[in-house]
Amino acid sequence: MIKKKVLIVEDEYVEANDLLLIVEKAGYAVTGIARSVQQAIELAEKQRPDLALLDITLKGKQSGIDLARLLGPMNIPFIFLSANCNAETLEAAKRTQPYGYLLKPYRTEDVLIAMGIAEYRHENHMEGLIRQQALIEEQLNGIETTGADLPQRLLRIGKVLQSYLPFDYIGFEWYGAGGGNVERCGYHRMGFDEYERIAESGLLETRGGWVESEPGFETTAMRQPVFGDLADLGRRISKAQTTIVSKLRMGSLLMIPLDPDSANHFRMYLASRLESMYRSRHRDLASRLQANLTNAIRNVLGMRRKRHAEVNRLEPNTKDEREEAFAGIVGNSHLLLHVFDVIKQVAPIDSTVLILGESGTGKEKIAESIHRLSGRREGPFVRVNCAGFPPSLIESELFGHEKGAFTGAMERRIGKFEQANGGTIFLDEVGEMPLESQVKLLRVLQERQIERIGARAVTDVDIRIIAATNRNLEREVADGRFRLDLYYRLNVFPVELPPLRDRVEDIGKLTRHFIARFRQRTGREIRDIHPDALARLEAYQWPGNVRELEHLIERSLVLCKSEVLEQVMLPAPAIVNMPGPGNASQSTIKSLKEFEKEYLMAVLKSCHGRLSGRKGAAAILGIPPTTLHSKLVKLGIKSRGE
Repeated sequence: MIKKKVLIVEDEYVEANDLLLIVEKAGYAVTGIARSVQQAIELAEKQRPDLALLDITLKGKQSGIDLARLLGPMNIPFIFLSANCNAETLEAAKRTQPYGYLLKPYRTEDVLIAMGIAEYRHENHMEGLIRQQALIEEQLNGIETTGADLPQRLLRIGKVLQSYLPFDYIGFEWYGAGGGNVERCGYHRMGFDEYERIAESGLLETRGGWVESEPGFETTAMRQPVFGDLADLGRRISKAQTTIVSKLRMGSLLMIPLDPDSANHFRMYLASRLESMYRSRHRDLASRLQANLTNAIRNVLGMRRKRHAEVNRLEPNTKDEREEAFAGIVGNSHLLLHVFDVIKQVAPIDSTVLILGESGTGKEKIAESIHRLSGRREGPFVRVNCAGFPPSLIESELFGHEKGAFTGAMERRIGKFEQANGGTIFLDEVGEMPLESQVKLLRVLQERQIERIGARAVTDVDIRIIAATNRNLEREVADGRFRLDLYYRLNVFPVELPPLRDRVEDIGKLTRHFIARFRQRTGREIRDIHPDALARLEAYQWPGNVRELEHLIERSLVLCKSEVLEQVMLPAPAIVNMPGPGNASQSTIKSLKEFEKEYLMAVLKSCHGRLSGRKGAAAILGIPPTTLHSKLVKLGIKSRGE
């Protein structure tokens, strides 16, 4: 068996030797010990290790973080080792996308677990990259190059890339026939499948629609994609592209050179409003796609250029696709569109997904969308609220049990994982799972096998796992409440949901969506919201996010007596008196938890304490009875019969 090769980068002799003993004893081959970035690069280029262990603090001007930026393009996974855990260092390290992070002093067990996880994640990364490349190649080969003018044919290439290399602006730039003027075409993304031509946007004066009169752009040979911000890319961006990207307030760029051996110097610019959007994985995928993109560009430019009447905005032709794939998710902000792009990217490749976001941001709906867009769409989608079961019952719920396995086990029970066989299991609030149950979940992730309580044999399961949490799992790991190995197994493909306060432009659409749903359900003729009321909603911070907005709109609509919602029941900064030192009064703001408790108690009272059923509190709130029960337990509220 060929031993996997490990490069150790550590400038302290004793610590380097300790790592050497740990790694070799575990069956790895050490390719060398480097004490500087330069020495590490020389060893990496010569030996091509399978994994690198990097100390962040090294002697000299360059650090382990600088080295990580160089190892990324070489597809060498790395684990950081550090005695320094300050926020600035951690943030800089995270931007390099390490495969692990160990704090000194570390145990032998910690090093070996981190190495095993790094190998697992890198294998998943490479498999995902290959699958994505195959999917994109197939779509690029199928691009229709007739029936549209040149700009729209170029846009078709951009639409293929959108889910894999997300952008809010895409620009194409090349020298025309005979090395004449620089020809350009660009689009600003306005919606899910809605793009505005830059020629009609007023951002850039153009001549002849898509031919720009600027005499040229920097033509230094570029063979590999590059990413960064405007300052990073410097003279590699033409004046025209700099103008567009700046006026659109883009935060990061990915530039892909195509057909570098021709005189056309064709370039594709992808820009995102998000800072640091593009990472090494995007560059890696772009590099793999250069040949296919070059062929697609040649096909498009080789067609006869037809001048059609321009339209200011291309109408979406996949509206049905959005409604089907993203049912119930309302909004058109660039942050939400980015989430859609990520979902379309990860859904077909069957990787484990970890959805991160505050309470009320819609994590369950995102999980449902991933399932609908996956190859498992015909299989079951099983929801599990990990916070909804007491620790004594969660293993029975997840893995099942045999008859007589424990007192009260009167018959065999099939657990949630077996119910999800052939489909997807969604583990909501996975951060609430007890440590002892985390061990068994880790086995399912590793082996795709479950063991019913009381069973003598294991059962194979064919499932995709999607987990979600509103907790900071890195902090939970540091505090000993969540297993490090499980965190990295779940965090193969993270999807981060933005809070509603960062999606202000979506509040109007969401509000009107909830009004329409209320009108349909009750028959009451309430058509819209008053602009002043909407302005108050947009100024609020929404600690409870979309769920809080939904409940607030429904409460306000119940009291509304006209066709326009004029008054919204925003929580006032309610003042309560708390005894302070010396019997003085101390004013404090009610917490969101207190508001939620008061609201749930009011709903329960209106339902006479009933949780389930058509007229129960769960139906009014629009949540499953099990979720409502777990909320009541967490808030210390007793329902009828308790």
